[in-house]
Amino acid sequence: MKDLKIWFSRRKVIALSVSIVATTVAHAASTVTGIDFKNSDTTSQLSITANGPVTFEKQENTADKQLIIELKGAKLSKAASRKVDTSSFNSKVSLISPYQVQGQEDTARIVVQLKDNVSAEVTQEGNQIKVSIPNGAAAGTAVSASDAPPPAAAAPTAATPEAPPAAAA
Repeated sequence: MKDLKIWFSRRKVIALSVSIVATTVAHAASTVTGIDFKNSDTTSQLSITANGPVTFEKQENTADKQLIIELKGAKLSKAASRKVDTSSFNSKVSLISPYQVQGQEDTARIVVQLKDNVSAEVTQEGNQIKVSIPNGAAAGTAVSASDAPPPAAAAPTAATPEAPPAAAA
């Protein structure tokens, strides 16, 4: 009977050890492996990719024209820790600044500095968070001076037949 108690006791210790290891692995922070910026005429798109599950919270700081994405359960890789200067793009986004929150090793923030306050849409698909920022109606129509068409007066007229002049009576 004594041998049977020791066997059960060892089995509980082993089961408890396996449970602790599984819990620790489940709560380990995922790594943010990439932060990509794409710009189009109508929208700036920020894609945040992690190697595992993360949760996010969106905050808007209108006084400083900032959009803040806080990632819970996330650590930034070296590549994802770099700032991205987007000020030369025809976009509402001027700078993307990711950083690890001090004292919270499993929390990262991505601060998106905006040129103007706009409302952003944030969605999550698996391990990827997508931030969609509208560039405004006129953003896609702006053209640099070297790409601008000639003034309207100098533009060639369309090759459409004109109506004959009205006959004098």
